[in-house]
Amino acid sequence: FNYYKHTWYDEDSLGNMVQMADTIYSGYNNFQEVYGAKANAGGTRTTVSGNVLLDFSPLRIKVGGNLNKEEGRSYTHSYSVANSANNPMFKESALSTYLNATYSISDNSYLKFGLSYYNFVDEFGDNTYFDNLNFSGLNSYGAVGADLYTQMEGQNPSSLGNAAQFSAYGTTYNDYAKNESSYLGTKLDYLNQIGDHEIRSGFEYRKNEIKYYRIGQPMEITFKYYAAEMDPVADSLYDDWLYGVYHDAYTENLGYSVDGESAGNGYQDPGEPIVMGLYFQDKIELEDLVVNAGVRYDYFDPQAEAPDDWSDIWLTGDRGVDRDGNDGENAWKKIEPYTFLNPRLGFSFPVSDRTKFHAQYGKFTQHPELNKLYLSDTRLSANLTQGNMTVSPNPSLKPEETTQYEVGFTQQVGGNSALNVTGFYKEIRNYTMMANVADAKRNGVPFSWSQYMNGDFGIVKGLSFNYNMRRVNGLLANVSYTLSYAEGTGSDAASNFNIAWIGDTYPTVINPLEYDQRHTGSVMVDYRLDENGGLLANTGINLLYQFGSGTAYTPAEGYSVVYDRAWLTPVGTVNSAYKPWTSTLDLKVDRKFEVAGYSFTAFIYLLNALNTDNVDEVYSGSGEAGSDGWLSTPNGKDWLSQHSNGEAYYNAKISDPRRWDAPRMLRFGLNFEL
Repeated sequence: FNYYKHTWYDEDSLGNMVQMADTIYSGYNNFQEVYGAKANAGGTRTTVSGNVLLDFSPLRIKVGGNLNKEEGRSYTHSYSVANSANNPMFKESALSTYLNATYSISDNSYLKFGLSYYNFVDEFGDNTYFDNLNFSGLNSYGAVGADLYTQMEGQNPSSLGNAAQFSAYGTTYNDYAKNESSYLGTKLDYLNQIGDHEIRSGFEYRKNEIKYYRIGQPMEITFKYYAAEMDPVADSLYDDWLYGVYHDAYTENLGYSVDGESAGNGYQDPGEPIVMGLYFQDKIELEDLVVNAGVRYDYFDPQAEAPDDWSDIWLTGDRGVDRDGNDGENAWKKIEPYTFLNPRLGFSFPVSDRTKFHAQYGKFTQHPELNKLYLSDTRLSANLTQGNMTVSPNPSLKPEETTQYEVGFTQQVGGNSALNVTGFYKEIRNYTMMANVADAKRNGVPFSWSQYMNGDFGIVKGLSFNYNMRRVNGLLANVSYTLSYAEGTGSDAASNFNIAWIGDTYPTVINPLEYDQRHTGSVMVDYRLDENGGLLANTGINLLYQFGSGTAYTPAEGYSVVYDRAWLTPVGTVNSAYKPWTSTLDLKVDRKFEVAGYSFTAFIYLLNALNTDNVDEVYSGSGEAGSDGWLSTPNGKDWLSQHSNGEAYYNAKISDPRRWDAPRMLRFGLNFEL
């Protein structure tokens, strides 16, 4: 490598010369460490929305929709030195439409009906080949054509050892995924005021469709097609051969065949869960007491199959799941729907003419994450045969159950403001966790494998303060602060990945969770001038300052995140350390104009106006975002002595810009009202 470093300087506000940054050049690829946009990353987004309101009193109908499309390139940090031209491509689209109708039965009652449809599609893959999955080229049996997924037949260049394992020029992004989720929903609400009682009741229903297709290793398919060109597969064996090729490349297919078609080889039905709810609520407004009492019925039907015993799984050959079990024993069956009856109770009453007390209690349920619920037989059998550490979705996951309590008071301060103080406690059960299946067998033989299952438990508790000042002489303000504690046995479903890999004991004691953030708050000030404001008429300025303490992480012994295997050796208890505090100041200035009977608003929006470096992730061995501390260890110093330009490349590799929140950004635009 040809290498040199240039340090440049500039004047500060006092006229002093200060070091601004280093620019590092390499003869290999003209590597530069500079500020600015990420190379070959970013995208374009187009959003169209609208609605029509029809008033046929007493019937009002509103019809509307929203279409959002986005496409671009995703930043891949290991590609940033020499291969950013091959940053993967993504495409997303989201369509939502709705119809809402309200019918006024009387002055005290109405019916409200809603119908909605939503569809979301996203694709992700190599920038050159993307969804060109015609691995066989022009011929049926593997002739390598010009449109092959990778013309190099997978001969990716080796990584740059002297560049801290950055990907070399020409590396193909070896992954492809497509997801399509949609639902059709309807709801009906009824309200009636009868004396001191405000009666509310309603119904909602949503039918989902989950389709997902992914090839974890598309270049492996290329290798096998290329080999098949030398040794063609007979017609009678081709379907089996094709299924095996995609199976071994970790293909997942819900609503698709193994080769990405809408029918055919290995096709598996999409997931079609049904979510339904009914509720009844009575709000009783007495002279010195307001009571909200209600109950909600929740229904969740995954419309999926699962065996009674996940520890006894049978495969057909090496590449299929035998859902009949062992001659009917432990056969897969339809999962029974889950039903819950959740009560809610709340009340408030005045303590004095300026103070009001309030409290509430409720039980809630939330269906599992759908991407952890549905699995294709192709993926399950691959996970059970290929020996790598994997985790499989679980169709029999139960919904999470939450019990929540709140108590507090509101105190009027002066004539234009109020202070609200609320204490809260929330208990969550049946969190999704990852664990090895106990006493698992595959075709009757002991076999260790991991699956998502219910088991983790969490508690969130704290105290929140909110001070609200109504707009007075153009000025409005809000100040809020929350002290909270989030504790439990697992922060997310993947928390136990390493434990499952080595077969160790899962934690059962309560520890801070990874999203435990003790202190959060904000200060908002908004000042507006109306049409009588002279030269600044219809002008507003808004300042928003937000702050928060860092979230929790587990401190560990230092290691190289580039060269060492990422096995953490804790030096403290689980999540006993915390990341740095963060803060942002946002400024928005807008002004409304009237032209030829039409109005529009021009605005300037400055995000993170102070350009604060807010850390989002740290290395557990150092507690820092931009250094893992390895270069100062004996092994790191020895490595540096053998690589004259290694420090610059190593530091660049571990300083992924995504470890920090966004820097200062300026936005400006126009809003039109027709």
